[in-house]
Amino acid sequence: MIEFTHRVTSGLSLVLVTILLILCWRRTAKGDWPRYSAVTAAVLLFNEALLGALLVLVDHVGGLNRHTTHALFLCLHLETRSCCLPLWH
Repeated sequence: MIEFTHRVTSGLSLVLVTILLILCWRRTAKGDWPRYSAVTAAVLLFNEALLGALLVLVDHVGGLNRHTTHALFLCLHLETRSCCLPLWH
């Protein structure tokens, strides 16, 4: 159930950020900060999706130390999340 909820909320986030990006791009002038914020949100969400997909692929590859790869991906995930914090203020 947790994995299903994660997939649903991730998919919903993807749709909402895409709508945000399109609306900001159409309704704001070039150089306005909402454009940069929407692009930043899309890039960070894409980065999170890429990290999640790579983590799933690494789990299915034999011969790799799962603990080391999980630690690396956790660090990258937390770094991406820390990049999101300044956007909320």
